[in-house]
Amino acid sequence: MKLICIPAVRSHVKYVEFSLQLLSKSFPDNDVLIVTPHPNSFNHLNKRNIVVKNDTEFLDLSLDEFRKELTNDKKYMFKWYYQQFLKYSIISKSKEYSDILILDADTIILSDCVKDINSINLTKLEYNKSYFELIKNRFPGQKLLSKSAIVNFMWFNSILFAEMLDFIVSDSKRNWFDILLEDINKSTPLIAFSEYETYANYKNNNKKSELKVLKIFRRADLFMDFYSFEKIIKIAKIYKFDLISFEDNHKKSLFKKIIIILMVISINLKLFLTDKQKF
Repeated sequence: MKLICIPAVRSHVKYVEFSLQLLSKSFPDNDVLIVTPHPNSFNHLNKRNIVVKNDTEFLDLSLDEFRKELTNDKKYMFKWYYQQFLKYSIISKSKEYSDILILDADTIILSDCVKDINSINLTKLEYNKSYFELIKNRFPGQKLLSKSAIVNFMWFNSILFAEMLDFIVSDSKRNWFDILLEDINKSTPLIAFSEYETYANYKNNNKKSELKVLKIFRRADLFMDFYSFEKIIKIAKIYKFDLISFEDNHKKSLFKKIIIILMVISINLKLFLTDKQKF
């Protein structure tokens, strides 16, 4: 039995609604769980196999506790770390499911890549050294992936995930989240831990998996000044992206704005030529 889980906040409603349309075609018989601190914003999606639950039903540490537990240099990132730990808490408390898909709420998957439960999906160029340093320290002797596995979604096998948490806890009487928090606080880089990177590397060392590189564009939100949401999806399909995401909360630097304008010019030219070929 499989579970599709989307941790989300109020600003993600539009993206979640669109994702559910796509996921219902790929996984018509699987349970869907939306976990959010704003259940009222998502309750209209409750139906048959879709359930909306408050994040407090899964939290091992509250948002305020996260802020208190992090060292001063990392406190401003407490929401970012909180959502990573929330995903692990959801998986660890959903033992009735053999496999659990965690999907970032701001992400739209546009290919069949999500259907492959056993593969490990990688990015083309990304490699987050600080994430791999923590993995290397926590899992000594583990062979590290050559590229990043942060592709905004991941299938977690319940048994393998439980084994990973047991390895983290080992003979300690502490909880996995206390141990990982300590690792984060001891780390010099501010961005020190990735829930996806950690599990992907453990999986790569303990379960035979095919490695696949996906085509990803994470800043689709930068195009919202030029195209409608629906038009962005259409363009992404033309360019054959496996997935795109809308990171609305990230900064829009002048450099990125200039790059986007150049990309818009290129896209419009491609769309013009594509339309012209139809006639």
